[in-house]
Amino acid sequence: MFQVSARILVIVLYLVRCLCTTHSKLFEWAHHTVLDGENNFHLKWKPGEKDITFQVEVATHGYFGFGLSPNGGMKGSDMVIGWMKDGRHFFHDCYATGETRPSVDEHQDWKFLEGFENDTHTIFRFRRSYYTCDEHDFPITVMLGVGL
Repeated sequence: MFQVSARILVIVLYLVRCLCTTHSKLFEWAHHTVLDGENNFHLKWKPGEKDITFQVEVATHGYFGFGLSPNGGMKGSDMVIGWMKDGRHFFHDCYATGETRPSVDEHQDWKFLEGFENDTHTIFRFRRSYYTCDEHDFPITVMLGVGL
């Protein structure tokens, strides 16, 4: 009798743990949007008190670029460029002065948190302060029409 009860208790605890993990994953990100028309580039973000955390999930095994722009174009954009190679991540805080190759910012204010690839996607998580006092960084005050 005790063995059956212990087994049931273990199963119940496992199910509760799974449900709690799933529940926390559902509410981990405050916002989510798709940045392209083909459902290949997903952006998630969660505002914090002094900074904001982003996660990109991109259907690629190449590099990705993500940026904040004052006008929707490249000029004046504050961006990150990242990729995985041989199990290692590469991540750079960059800025664009026009329709040319972005420059690597001397002040690496975008902070890499984690990154990996699966069979279909590259996933990177990173963070940045709302205000950095860096002339190449775009102040983050309103993101994608959602007030912080």
